[in-house]
Amino acid sequence: MNTKFEIIDENTVTVTEEGSHYILIDKVNGSWRAKAYFNGGATVVSKGVHTSFTSAYGNLKDVVKPAANHLSYVEL
Repeated sequence: MNTKFEIIDENTVTVTEEGSHYILIDKVNGSWRAKAYFNGGATVVSKGVHTSFTSAYGNLKDVVKPAANHLSYVEL
């Protein structure tokens, strides 16, 4: 798996995995939130407030692949 982390600033990180989707993780009011986007920018899934970057990324990562696979199937 090819995972690329890009730090935008101290409160924003993007994560690109295998080119099919990317995850935007940002810090708002002291809490981390994560959103995943699939190819053309459609939101795959969004996870709420987390206390750490690791928690936001880990929780979202668990649901991104099934959602992305579902979108791929629907588009076929």
